[in-house]
Amino acid sequence: GLRQGAQRPEPQTRTGAGSCRGRLLCKSAEKPTRVAVMGHVITLTINELAVAVNVGARRQLSAIEAGLRDKHGAKQGWQNHIEGAAGEIAVAKFLNKHWSCSVNTFRSEPDVSTYEVRTRSEDWHDLIIRPDDKDESPYILVTGQAPYFTVQGWLYAREGKVPDFWKAPGGRPPAWFVPQGILRELPNKET
Repeated sequence: GLRQGAQRPEPQTRTGAGSCRGRLLCKSAEKPTRVAVMGHVITLTINELAVAVNVGARRQLSAIEAGLRDKHGAKQGWQNHIEGAAGEIAVAKFLNKHWSCSVNTFRSEPDVSTYEVRTRSEDWHDLIIRPDDKDESPYILVTGQAPYFTVQGWLYAREGKVPDFWKAPGGRPPAWFVPQGILRELPNKET
C-alpha cells in the first residue's frame, strides 16, 4: 500500500545531442531536439488513483463485454487499463487540463487536451507509436507506476515513424520505439 510521505526517487538526467537518428525526422521543419532533459515528476493523490482504478476497470469491463482481446501482445489488461488511466490523469494534472474519464472512445477523441497519452512502466522505456496511430496526432510519453509518474515529452506520430525505430521486441507486433532523447519537452503548464 501507499505509505504516508513516501517519495519517488528523482529521475535521472538524460544527456545527449538529441540528434535525429532517422533522416525523415531530420528533414522535418518541426524537428524535435532536446539536450540534458529531465522529465516532470507527478504524484497522484489517493482520490486521483481511485478515479484511475474506476476508469481503468470500466475500460477493461467494456472490452470483456465486447469480446475484445488485449491488443499488441499485452497480457495484463486490467493493470494496463488502470495504469493507462493514471498516466492520463498525470498528464492532465501536469498540463492543468480537464480529463474526460472516457471509456470506449479509442481514437475518436484525444486522451487529454489535444494529446494521446502512452504510459510505460519503466522510466527508461521508449514512446511506442503504432502503425494505425494518426500521423497528425501528438503523443505524450508518461513513465512510471501509480502513484508516481514522469511526463517525459511528446512528438507527432509522423515524426516517430522512422525506419531506425521500427522494432518487434519479445515477439510482439512491430511498432516504432521512439527514444526519449527525440521527444520535445512539454511546457510546464498549458494556458
